[in-house]
Formats: sequence, C-alpha cells, structure tokens
Amino acid sequence: MDITTYYFCSRISKGEAEASEYVDWAIEQLVKGAETPSVKILSSFMKPLYKPELEEYFHKSLDELGWRFPPFTENARMCIKHLAEKILDGSLEPIKGAHEIYTYVRELKYPEDLIAWLEIDDYIDERVYNGIYQMNDEELIERIIGEAYRLI
Repeated sequence: MDITTYYFCSRISKGEAEASEYVDWAIEQLVKGAETPSVKILSSFMKPLYKPELEEYFHKSLDELGWRFPPFTENARMCIKHLAEKILDGSLEPIKGAHEIYTYVRELKYPEDLIAWLEIDDYIDERVYNGIYQMNDEELIERIIGEAYRLI
C-alpha cells in the first residue's frame, strides 16, 4: 500500500476525510497504475457526492488491490514518517508539520519514542498562545528537522 493511501486512511479514521478526497484518491491510484473496477468507478463520481457510497467503493477498491485498511497504530506511524519526509524535502513547513505529527503522537497516547514531538508542540503552543519564545525560530526549526531525521 502506498503512503498516500495510509495518509488517507488516517484521515478516514480520524473522521476528517471529505467526500471529494475519495474521488481524488481514486484518480491518483489510476495515475499510478492501480486500476481495478472499483477504483475506476470511484474515480468517476461527480457532485453531489454521497459519502457512504464513496466509502463502500473505497473499501472495495482496497480489497481489489489486495490491501487492507490498516489498524490505527500502524497507520499513524506511517503518517508520522510521511510527514517527517515532507518536512525534510521542504514540501511541508516545519512548524505546521510538527504540529500535525503531534496530533498523531497524541492519538497514539504519547509513546516514549515519539515524546520529543510533545515537547516541540509545547514550544509551539507557548509561542502561539502565550508569546513565550523558549527557542528562537532557527533553534525550533533545527530541533524539528533533527527529530524528523531521527524518524527517517
């Protein structure tokens, strides 16, 4: 299963997936060559979109591809790694990415190997809500990038 599917499954698990994202996912799979009857059908849906029907075709697509909807723990860890890679390749702003990683760490109930992301998010919250800068921008971004490298 590809990382975009893991990421999309995490959005579904968290109740954050929009109906249009199912269609976008299917189109992306077709572009990548993952062509099954249900993927084709899912990619052809047009507005208005009916989410229960989209979900049904999404799960059929996973079955036809020989993939399974991952358990949240596996899914969250894959997404954390994906976000770390995006921070490192410059396609995701480090502070925004760090906060998103933190949301997964929180959902995983703060595993010890990821606790640094709680600390980083605390620094970010202190800045945003209290105007307290325990680290300057460079130091904070350096810490985020260092932790992202550790994950990869």
